[in-house]
Amino acid sequence: MILYIKNDVKYEILNVSYQEKTNISAIYSNDLKTNVINIYKAPKNNSLFMENAIIGDINLDTFNDSNNIKSYKRVLQLNNYKIQNTHETRRNKNKDTFIDHIITPVDKKCTIRTYDSAISDPKILNIKILLKNNDF
Repeated sequence: MILYIKNDVKYEILNVSYQEKTNISAIYSNDLKTNVINIYKAPKNNSLFMENAIIGDINLDTFNDSNNIKSYKRVLQLNNYKIQNTHETRRNKNKDTFIDHIITPVDKKCTIRTYDSAISDPKILNIKILLKNNDF
């Protein structure tokens, strides 16, 4: 797996890992204000990629119906993923937002509880994902 970056783009390496025939690397470019995550799954490894859960402050407000949000949801759907949580994750005086996402393959069962936080504006997400008869 190779990621080409122009000489004039400043970046930092966030992660490089190799597990069970899957390579993952991640960089952050302050110039581009973008994370780049590069994943290579070996052809004979047909199940590992779809067992991943993506949990994070994605900063895409899916309460918004912009073209970017539609494209984001379409990419998830085409790859058989879905956003498991469905309620606002930040409550502001003027507007609720849904920017913290729990993304799993569509067939995963999740239990999600949301709690208000006394120390920060995002809500606390408590996640329980059933993985092959074991709780995660």
